Amino acid sequence: MIFELADLLHLPVAVSETVMLAVFFYRFLGNRYEGKKHYITAYLTYFFANNFLSIFFPDTVTVLAIATCFILPITLYNGTLTQRIFSGGLINAYLFVSEILTISVISFITGMSVAEISANYFLYYFGAYLSKAILFILVHIVSKKGSIISPISHHYHLLLLFIIYICVGIALTDFLFLIDSNTSAAFLNALSELAIVIMSLLVFFIFQKLQEHAEHEIHIIATEQQLIQDEQRFKLIDTQNTDIRSIKHDLTNHLISIQKLLSDKCYSELDKYLSEYLNETYPALTRSITGKSGVDALLSEKMQTSENENINFTVNSSPLDNILISTVHLNIILSNTIDNAIEACLRLPQTDNRRIALDLKAESRFLYIRIVNSSPPVKVIENKLPKTSKGDAIRHGLGLAIVQQLVNRYRGQFEYRYEDSKFTIFIQLHNISIEEK
Repeated sequence: MIFELADLLHLPVAVSETVMLAVFFYRFLGNRYEGKKHYITAYLTYFFANNFLSIFFPDTVTVLAIATCFILPITLYNGTLTQRIFSGGLINAYLFVSEILTISVISFITGMSVAEISANYFLYYFGAYLSKAILFILVHIVSKKGSIISPISHHYHLLLLFIIYICVGIALTDFLFLIDSNTSAAFLNALSELAIVIMSLLVFFIFQKLQEHAEHEIHIIATEQQLIQDEQRFKLIDTQNTDIRSIKHDLTNHLISIQKLLSDKCYSELDKYLSEYLNETYPALTRSITGKSGVDALLSEKMQTSENENINFTVNSSPLDNILISTVHLNIILSNTIDNAIEACLRLPQTDNRRIALDLKAESRFLYIRIVNSSPPVKVIENKLPKTSKGDAIRHGLGLAIVQQLVNRYRGQFEYRYEDSKFTIFIQLHNISIEEK
């Protein structure tokens, strides 16, 4: 009967731990896959494995929890590898400190040693429930602000994780001394464990401040870029208006010339005249590419820039006039990626084939962006954005980081690769409306 009751008492522990892991990783990183079957399968597997091992091999439950905390974020969630390892390490650390704090407090209150608490059937499970309650509080505190995916350097993730694990190491050392002494925890033992938990939370709050600072810097750069884009667009509109007025003024003279060539049956000369006329007037008009005027103005300007630099720039787009994604955000993403593509092409000798191909495909739930450009060799390192070749690396190097931040806000994907002398960027955005901030 006791064995069966132990099975039942462990079920809430396994359920609460499984749910907290799912909530923690979802809030921190965001799901990588659309379907739920991957997540249901993974967490059900962990739940049943946790229960099975707790009954037959209780000493291995901790190993299962440690492994799961790293395997789940690495395989199922968004973010760079460093961000996913950071999340797994963080929840692992809080699992440790919550359990150590709980046992220390119970030992202090009851005056029992760790071995006596473990042998006491009901006290043991009371401690298990209490530790999960503490873990719930920790998870809520550190994850209530949402995703940690940001342009903050991966070095900060690893450094802060190292500091948190120093706190865990101190707590674990103190706990092992307590076990070895076979005595109850003193007030100072319980207080020191509580202090270590608070220290680990403070380290995370420092990380959040670094993240906010990085996001603020990105926001400033993005705003500056948008102002530059607006200025370029207004200049383009002003130039177009001037050219259109000139075309309108000269239209009567052109029609007289065309009528004269027709009446004289000078068809070859007429064809040449019309070709020259169209080549002269076409650049004055914004090209209708996507059906979204703000995006079309940007693409027209980029295509004209590419043409001036002898770069073959082609755009293939489905209609974008009904998408929910902000035109400002879409233009920031396009301008940064296209500028990088133009920069890469300009680093090639003029005799080389300079090409940029942009594909935009809108569906009901997603917008897909794919840009492929000719490029000299680029060293692509996993989980690190490619470095700029421009002199001002601090300012220009934030271009793709801004793109990454916007992709994260739209819960999308951002992938890039270099092969066969071509650099490819693929972006998937959820077709949703978010605040322009």
